[in-house]
Amino acid sequence: MLVRAIMTSEKNLTTLLPSQSLEEALNRIEDLGYLSLPVVEDGKFIGYISSLYIHEKFIESKEATFSEFLRTNKIEHFVDTSVPPVVDTMYVEEAADAFFRSNMRFIPVVNYAGIFQGILTQKALFELITKVYGLQDAKIVIYTQEFVGMLRRITSVLERMDVNITNIAKYDTETLGVQEISLRVTGGDLEEVVRRLEDRGIKVREFVPAKKEAN
Repeated sequence: MLVRAIMTSEKNLTTLLPSQSLEEALNRIEDLGYLSLPVVEDGKFIGYISSLYIHEKFIESKEATFSEFLRTNKIEHFVDTSVPPVVDTMYVEEAADAFFRSNMRFIPVVNYAGIFQGILTQKALFELITKVYGLQDAKIVIYTQEFVGMLRRITSVLERMDVNITNIAKYDTETLGVQEISLRVTGGDLEEVVRRLEDRGIKVREFVPAKKEAN
């Protein structure tokens, strides 16, 4: 999946201009209840300005009053450019790495011409991960030393029990060649599925029922 599929479009965002005052920036940030806002000019992403950054810069400035500092300074001199944008055609899993390298709650998104397209938020990314990996679904964990053969045996049981696999993950336990197969599944009588698997000599190491959705 590409970043543009889950980003928040520029049309649905509040942005600031470099020529605006810090007072306008802080008022807008606080009115919206955000921590920061993107700064954009002529369609180009310049950076972002945050409430914390404004307060830090006031302390460094040693100016007499905070109100005077806000009125007399422009955003352009206080834009944080430490978080580079990602391209909207980048795969989501690649963009996820950018979050590990920054402390931001969002990452700016541009097209190949450098035109600001929107932002990718942590919330959107985590919601996608939850959906793709079926993290709300029941989990069955099995250890094996032979992945392909074991997987064939498992799926034959699940198929007969009318169970759907929403995600399969394989992990190397680094112990005597043992591999962990973690399956997220839906449908069927899953407790009976576990019994059927074990009847066929497939040792289920862990079974976690599906999480109930909050009302």
